[in-house]
Amino acid sequence: MSTAFTFNGFTHNANEVAFANIRREVIFSQTQRPHIMRESWSMKGRIVSQITGDCLSTLATVRAAYAKPGNYAAMTFSTGGSPFIMGNSNNNIGSGGQTIVVTSPVSHSNLTGVEGVTFLNYTFGLQCDTFLSLTTDLLSYHENLTFSDIGGGPICVYRIPVAGLPIVQSISTSSWFEATQSGSASSRDPNIRQEDMIFPDFLLREPGSATVTYSSPKMERGTPTEYGVQWTYRFRSALPLGDIRPHAKG
Repeated sequence: MSTAFTFNGFTHNANEVAFANIRREVIFSQTQRPHIMRESWSMKGRIVSQITGDCLSTLATVRAAYAKPGNYAAMTFSTGGSPFIMGNSNNNIGSGGQTIVVTSPVSHSNLTGVEGVTFLNYTFGLQCDTFLSLTTDLLSYHENLTFSDIGGGPICVYRIPVAGLPIVQSISTSSWFEATQSGSASSRDPNIRQEDMIFPDFLLREPGSATVTYSSPKMERGTPTEYGVQWTYRFRSALPLGDIRPHAKG
């Protein structure tokens, strides 16, 4: 049984290229969801020819074929079909259809003796990233709920008289109950939304009391992989706001 390796429309001679190593790695998001599958192929090749100079000219052709990213690579068997296919999927990461990166350029061994004349060994490496996460999966999530000031207690002022010791003067028997809700989240959804308010009826009706910030997405080879949003809400109430905790999501 013979094999033929193809990359981006370029096909090597039969049995010229073989796998040296295949590595698959799952990249998890901050929420520990499987986010990206990273597949790396380390390849080894051997050019054989009895024609002087043919090995070097063939090597030049191979180097030109791997001079830029591609969108498809496969090891095809003479019996038909192949379990080894990289790229050519709508779920791959890469702009302009260039989903496969040449992580290790075509490199040859030392050209000594007959090597480079009758045969020539070379290596190269390819890598392809594929989404495992869904668009709706939360890739990161964090929220704080901060209860501030003195929680409705008396308000005091601290005074220094012209003569005598400093004094503490009570000017009110009670005060506001205040809280701040803030957090951030990210996903593959470009329309990711901020978190809902925990105390919507007690939102402080002043400028800047509710802010939402959308950040530019993280990019992988020209493809957006993660969109982010941040939110901050300030609340105020004459009565206790309740024993409530931040949202727990992810």
